Amino acid sequence: MKGKEPNYAAFIPIGICFMGSGVVFMTTVNSLLGSGMLIIGVAWMIIGIKNRNKTEAKK
Repeated sequence: MKGKEPNYAAFIPIGICFMGSGVVFMTTVNSLLGSGMLIIGVAWMIIGIKNRNKTEAKK
């Protein structure tokens, strides 16, 4: 697995899922846990958007 590049385009939908889960957790379960999931979702989306060109260049 050494030298294998991740598919950065997949990070965007994963980030969206984390953001949605974070909003639901903030309103129903625990605002701290929800905030954490929301931040993780935003971070995953930023990583996916910034490195999206690396995945497109391989095609």
